[in-house]
Amino acid sequence: MHVLQGVRLRGTGAHTLGLQRLWQQIRDAVGTANKAKAEFRRKMDSVVSYMTRFNIPRPVQDRVRQWYTYTWSKARMLDEMELLNQLPVKMRTDLAIQVHMGVLSKVKLFQDCDRQFLRDLVLKLKPVLYLPGDYVCRKGEIGREMYIVNDGSVQVVGGPGGRLVLATLNVGSYFGEISLLAVGGGNRRTA
Repeated sequence: MHVLQGVRLRGTGAHTLGLQRLWQQIRDAVGTANKAKAEFRRKMDSVVSYMTRFNIPRPVQDRVRQWYTYTWSKARMLDEMELLNQLPVKMRTDLAIQVHMGVLSKVKLFQDCDRQFLRDLVLKLKPVLYLPGDYVCRKGEIGREMYIVNDGSVQVVGGPGGRLVLATLNVGSYFGEISLLAVGGGNRRTA
């Protein structure tokens, strides 16, 4: 009968260390994901409590829950600006350029613009997610922002009950640019 007194690895120390690092990285990644998910749940619980406290109608509550869930499933974060504002300006600019310059390069309006102008512009971009079926803006409203379609598509609707599709805007399309021309407050939406 043999008694096992210990295990000794020969010539595999580096592999063991590599596995330890790999496991540490996996553990860190899982920890970060769990922390982000816990933060998402905390925000969702706060919003649900708020809606309950103010007796918000059930259909509105369902849309708000759907928006949070949809936003989380698409981006895995709820407020990109909150995250970016923690960074130094130079680092924030570099990161924003990496994330958003591809979007700006698809927009014909910006293709011949000065690089510095685009660097400044990219810091002004704020990602916004809309649920399928949501209205982004309505004709006649005061506009204070321009929109660039980054993912999915947007329908311009009109006619009786807003059921007639006048145009479909895809990735790289933009709308609301007239509102940027306003001096002192905004122009009314034309579509």
